[in-house]
Amino acid sequence: MFHAKSILVLFFALLLTLATGHAQTTFTWPLAPAWPGNAPTTGNSTTVDYFAGGTGFGVAVTVLNSGAVLNTGYERVQTESAATFTGGTTSTTIGTLQLYNTSAASTASFTRVTIKFNYVGGVTATSFTLWDVDAVPGQFIDVIKNISATTTTGTTIYPTLTAGATNAVTGTGASQVVTGNGNATNNTNQGNVGIAFTGAITSLTFEWSNADAAVGAQGIGLSPITFTTSGAAFPEVGSATGALALCGGLLGSRRFRRRKSAVV
Repeated sequence: MFHAKSILVLFFALLLTLATGHAQTTFTWPLAPAWPGNAPTTGNSTTVDYFAGGTGFGVAVTVLNSGAVLNTGYERVQTESAATFTGGTTSTTIGTLQLYNTSAASTASFTRVTIKFNYVGGVTATSFTLWDVDAVPGQFIDVIKNISATTTTGTTIYPTLTAGATNAVTGTGASQVVTGNGNATNNTNQGNVGIAFTGAITSLTFEWSNADAAVGAQGIGLSPITFTTSGAAFPEVGSATGALALCGGLLGSRRFRRRKSAVV
């Protein structure tokens, strides 16, 4: 019988045999598997593993809700043209993750988004845009903070941020904060915030909150994510079923190739 550690070692060894050259990839928020409706509830988190969902992307996304009340049907993935927060985009096929809260327990409440890149060797040149980061006095002030990434060596790095017309960036490194300071016109890029990381990373994270005492309704969108890979994608390590299935598939494929070679 294999121990769990042995299975993981075999799993990663097999993945290393599939390592490929560098390839630029754009993760376009697949519509399937669908994001669970009305999740995560207050005090909980929801994870969607897009590799296990059959998309081919080695991307797993976790959203933690510390104290927000979600708008009905959110969080959810929609095409840009159907989304509420679009950043000025209009595609009828490209997906976007939409975060939409009707209220929050307090200004200390936050939504934390963590995106894991499950690729051998991590990913480099990672960038994406947050849409509709803005403010309406007496209702909400969008705040984005604790923005960081974990490298393949386990260190923490911080991004280059590009502010839009209705928000401002303050601080450096770990203290960088984006704060809404104006109301973005619907379906424009006025509230866009560019986020870019250099170096090889395995995950990134940020927190979104409401600094207005009214803690009213607020929403943002996440654009497609662009990054460069140097190795194969794999499912979440915590997903034992997915990992074992991939191991079995790879072993079966290797046996098949050997039989075919012997026949030839």
